[in-house]
Amino acid sequence: MDCEKLRDLVSDFVDNELLDDLCKDIKAHLKTCRDCEVHVDTVRHTILLYKTGSDVKIEMPMHAYTQLEAMLAKEYEKS
Repeated sequence: MDCEKLRDLVSDFVDNELLDDLCKDIKAHLKTCRDCEVHVDTVRHTILLYKTGSDVKIEMPMHAYTQLEAMLAKEYEKS
């Protein structure tokens, strides 16, 4: 298994849609290739965030809210 082949198969791998032998080859490659390991983890986390995105609530820090409000007020005054 090489990195390019893994990138072509990453979605199917993460979705458990590959044959066992191919999964074993990918897992063996991931043990020796940090870049591909990070790539697979990133795809997994992206899918997880997408699936749970509507349930995730992130509060904006007060200083960011204040800055945003001030910038919007300036833009409003310009128009």
